[in-house]
Amino acid sequence: CFVAYMGPPDEGLEAGMARQVLVYTVPLGVADILWKVNQFVDKYVVMFLLPVVTFAEYSVGSWEIPLVPMIAASVSAVMMPQLVEHYLQGDKDALLSLLFRSITKVSVVVLPMMVLLVLISRDLMVVLFSASYASAGIVFAVYSLTLFQRVVDYSAVLRAINRTGAVTRWAAMTAVLNLVLSVPF
Repeated sequence: CFVAYMGPPDEGLEAGMARQVLVYTVPLGVADILWKVNQFVDKYVVMFLLPVVTFAEYSVGSWEIPLVPMIAASVSAVMMPQLVEHYLQGDKDALLSLLFRSITKVSVVVLPMMVLLVLISRDLMVVLFSASYASAGIVFAVYSLTLFQRVVDYSAVLRAINRTGAVTRWAAMTAVLNLVLSVPF
């Protein structure tokens, strides 16, 4: 059964196919590692530079509602075949139109959620973590304000047009910028 599924043993990859797959995926893997590191850079800066109480409040308030990035990522995953098709056909206008329509639709869900989270940030911290963490509400409000830019998975277009190296450079730049800005802020 397994041999029949795999096909005849003399079938192989097209010449250069493995290299193409690696050239496409390795930068995305490196970018994914950088995005994960980037999620914790500010927390380590706060941990090393500020008192433990401040770190506790910051770590409680500095999280993002997981639903928000999942929405943009899901929309991007659904759009990906169309983005690639428009790119291969050279139809940049259709590609951008599709992207802008998705941003509009995701914004209808994400932006009101952002406003709500900012408005209830202090109370939410009290309900979830106790009155001792009420001051974490300001950190949560600031993090919630950043949700406006989460209405699209920006790397989706770069992946669709086969520019995965740009995704890695973007991830590296973001991590460095996060480190540089976290110290003074």
